[in-house]
Amino acid sequence: MNIFFDIDGTLWDSQDRLYSLFCDLVPKNTLSKVEYWSLKRAKITNEDILRKYFSYSEDDVKIFTANWMSLIETPEYLRKDILFPFTINTLKDLNQCGYNIYYVTLRQFADRVLAEISEKGIDIYCKKCLVSEAKTSKETLVKNSGISLSESDIFVGDTGIDIMTGKVLGIRTVAVLSGFRNKQILTEYSPNIIINDISGLKSLLK
Repeated sequence: MNIFFDIDGTLWDSQDRLYSLFCDLVPKNTLSKVEYWSLKRAKITNEDILRKYFSYSEDDVKIFTANWMSLIETPEYLRKDILFPFTINTLKDLNQCGYNIYYVTLRQFADRVLAEISEKGIDIYCKKCLVSEAKTSKETLVKNSGISLSESDIFVGDTGIDIMTGKVLGIRTVAVLSGFRNKQILTEYSPNIIINDISGLKSLLK
């Protein structure tokens, strides 16, 4: 069986990275980290936050977005990603049980993703890390990977994109609440199951 994992919000916590960059780019920010992530998890974009809470013009929003994309995957901010405490044990157990593990991400820079998963010690558990480099969808990444799929395979992630990817691929979908979206939002995409985090996979797959 193949298990495809999204990375950010699924294998590690990216909340500090995104919130720190938001604060750096919006000096007048008054939102706490909890407030910011409450909005993000309700699927409210940075752009809409800027318009609603800080009265940004469309030109200001465009400048923010360009700066965000150029900085969000720089080493300074990537260092703020924190591996979830259950990630390594979960991946190790699934690996030892014979599951084929793949990572799938829409990140812009493949070399930085590979360096990060190696630094965090989770590269040894996956057969391949598929990185879109902001050029294609997750669905296309998997389809073009040469990986043979079956209906029993699983796509695990924390966003609607992950759930829709699994559905289009014709495989099962597992949504986790550890990342970018809350349960209400994830439920709208009708995943096969919703769990708190990937540690729940071990009992689910027994």
